[in-house]
Amino acid sequence: MLELTQSAIDALNELSKGTDNGGLRIFRHRSVDELKLSAVVVDRPADGDEVVEQGGARVFLDDAVIGVLAGKRLDARVSDGRLRLSVLEQT
Repeated sequence: MLELTQSAIDALNELSKGTDNGGLRIFRHRSVDELKLSAVVVDRPADGDEVVEQGGARVFLDDAVIGVLAGKRLDARVSDGRLRLSVLEQT
């Protein structure tokens, strides 16, 4: 299961303020040559998304990325008004 770092929890809670069911949705970006992940802040999960919730922060995983992110940690920081994401190995 995907884990969130404390900085990811803080950043995602800040971004989803004002929504009861909002969070960050991570999905596979269509690419022929390589796996690319995309993320967007949404009001609610899409049908079939796995919901990861920690510390009030919510991440919605498209079924195509659940296996890719299993056993990983998501780190997130807001820098210059932009969300910066990193996928790390769990320690």
